[in-house]
Amino acid sequence: MSVKIKNNFLLLSVTFFLFCSCQKKELSASNVISEKVSIVEAKKDKYVEELNSFGSITYNTKNDVTSLESGQIYYFPFKEGDYVRKDQVIARLKNVQLDFQKEQYENALTSANASLAIEKNSLREGKLSVESKMLSLQSDLLNIEQKELELKQFQENLNNKVELHEIGGITDSQLKQLQLEEKSLITNIEILKKQYEISSLGMRDQDLIEAGYTVPSNPEEKKKLLIELNTKSIVTRIEAAEAEVRNAKTSLNAINKLLEELIIKAPISGIIGVKNFEPGEYVESNAAIATIIETSSVYALIYLQEKDVVNYSIGTQLNIEIPSLNKSYSSQINEISPIADTQSGNFAVKASIKNNNDLIKPGMFVKCSIINNIQDEYIKLPESVILFKNENSGTVFIVKNNLAVQKKIEIRAVKDGFIWISSGISEKDIVINNPSPFLKEGQNVSW
Repeated sequence: MSVKIKNNFLLLSVTFFLFCSCQKKELSASNVISEKVSIVEAKKDKYVEELNSFGSITYNTKNDVTSLESGQIYYFPFKEGDYVRKDQVIARLKNVQLDFQKEQYENALTSANASLAIEKNSLREGKLSVESKMLSLQSDLLNIEQKELELKQFQENLNNKVELHEIGGITDSQLKQLQLEEKSLITNIEILKKQYEISSLGMRDQDLIEAGYTVPSNPEEKKKLLIELNTKSIVTRIEAAEAEVRNAKTSLNAINKLLEELIIKAPISGIIGVKNFEPGEYVESNAAIATIIETSSVYALIYLQEKDVVNYSIGTQLNIEIPSLNKSYSSQINEISPIADTQSGNFAVKASIKNNNDLIKPGMFVKCSIINNIQDEYIKLPESVILFKNENSGTVFIVKNNLAVQKKIEIRAVKDGFIWISSGISEKDIVINNPSPFLKEGQNVSW
């Protein structure tokens, strides 16, 4: 009986132990620890790539100010850095030889004008002389007509005297005397006609025809042509005198142009960057007196490596910072050098900046950030999701079936508290943010 009770007790003890053991396992399974985490969903976003570089301010354009003529500077009040306006007189030169030549040409012009005035006066007098000659010819013609009338009257009287002589009314000597008087009148008329013929030279219709004119029927037009014909030589002398005046004016204008070259004006508005001469110094022709730098707009000049420059083009937006002025400017790429620098292998890039107040000076240091035109999409997450990071790679936790799973990622960029991931996780993956350093892979998590 005691053995049976003892066996029953043993059985009861084993059963109780097994029951307690099962109860303990069930209790342990129901009390698994679950880590509370913060999560973010992986989403794609455009990555605007930005390249930071530095460089300096350079001028937009510059002009060397020169004089075509040599001379001695007697006026140049500006110094390097002074601002000048376009067409402002900045220097004056003196050339004694040019001054002497100008005086000579002025005298030559005065003489030529005087000769021209004399010839014009000669033309006026010549026209009056021709008109006077024409009137004189008319008078001579009237005189001849009068003499012919007198001869006719005398001959009628002579005929009567001949009849009287035949009847003895007058003597032979008286008749001969009358006949001599008739011959004298005829001779005088012949002389007047010859004189008229001589005086008519150059005033005849024949003279007009030989000169290439058509004889007009209108007396006034004929008179004008005769005056023109008889004053041609004077007109030719006037033309020669006018040519002398023109030549003298041309020479004087040329020397004045050369003297104007001694007045040095600013070809552009800007600052005097280089001053090569001072008052009193002699300047050879075409020597650079000064260099003016145009500053209304300037360039930010930076250099990009070959691997970077291919990502940008003219028109690419950029931001320029000038630390010395504590100012930033928005601009765009205006020029990209087609050839790399032989020493550095970098490409020069220029961006224009407005400089209305002339605050920006050539040579100032600039910082520049350039935005890439090509914008790709990558997974974008807060930088705080990273568990470990090594250069361009890292580790994050994602959630799979409520378990924490580590994933290695490739980091495309880190900017403004965010990372852009090129590989390792996919869009819509649940990523643990701010993971605890004690979180282990495979651990149950909740949120």
